[in-house]
Amino acid sequence: MENATTNASAESEATLKERFYRQFQNEVNALEKQIEGLGTNALTGADRNASIENCLAGIDRLSHEVKDASSYLPAYDRRAYSNSIKTLSDKLERSRKEAEPPKKFRFKSARIAQAATSTVPRSAAEESQSTVESSSQQTPTSQPTFKEEQSATIFHRNNAYITLPTTSGNSSRTIANITNSIILPPLSEPQTVASPLASLILKDISTSLIILPQIDGPIHMTNITSSILVASCRQFRMHASRDVQVYLHCGSRPIIEDCEGVRFAPLPECFTTPEMRTRLNRWDQIDDFGWLKAEPSPHFSVLGEHERFPEQAWRDVAERKVEKTVEDALKAFGILKDS
Repeated sequence: MENATTNASAESEATLKERFYRQFQNEVNALEKQIEGLGTNALTGADRNASIENCLAGIDRLSHEVKDASSYLPAYDRRAYSNSIKTLSDKLERSRKEAEPPKKFRFKSARIAQAATSTVPRSAAEESQSTVESSSQQTPTSQPTFKEEQSATIFHRNNAYITLPTTSGNSSRTIANITNSIILPPLSEPQTVASPLASLILKDISTSLIILPQIDGPIHMTNITSSILVASCRQFRMHASRDVQVYLHCGSRPIIEDCEGVRFAPLPECFTTPEMRTRLNRWDQIDDFGWLKAEPSPHFSVLGEHERFPEQAWRDVAERKVEKTVEDALKAFGILKDS
């Protein structure tokens, strides 16, 4: 009887693996067709952005399906599926770049126009007005200006303060290709969170401070480097990232894979809502899918209390009491070093 039960269990597990494999391949094939379709001329800019978002959401869904199946998938199968997902992500990134319209180079014509206008005589009044305008443009402001973004997808920013748009019900965000920047939650947060984001995708972000709004579902991250991340979510998945400090509130066990030097700490108090305080925070119960040995993973650690930034520093950022320049603010958090 015991042998019969064991055989039935093994057969059931094999059936689950086979069913998952077929479903996974079908979804991969469908996503590959969507990615190939990004290059068609029939797509407008808005349609192409919507297709990219659909592909990103599909890739994120695949990642979480693999995670959910980890109870019956062996480690080598999980790694193979993760590699397939990474290949899809790389294909999408290449297709997105190829589909972008070429940027027109206008330097020469601008120089010609400038030279032409410089030969036209100007009146004294025009000269005076020009001097005043030039002076006013060069006068530094005491504080940076914060304006919420309008798009659900934010791409290609450098040396910028980025304020995320106010969330709407069941909405998602994609943030990619960001360097030397500070990403801030909507102006209304963290005191009031009327409608948390459903999910968020972060990709290719370096030397940045990333403070996110509340996420009701998963955060999926790829290639985050030399940055500080502040996040609250139900599921946390980080791929191919290194040298990242993570201040986290997470309802499930965070997952990392192919990462190095990731350091975890609990979410600062000023970003914690009353509702979060009633939920279990598993910020320090990390699973490393890239480490299959019995010994503790060397790829992550807990950030010591003496190494964490004080609560007042986070309150200042939440209230937009930051340095005038992004560079100075990043230096204050140790993300950029003095040259």
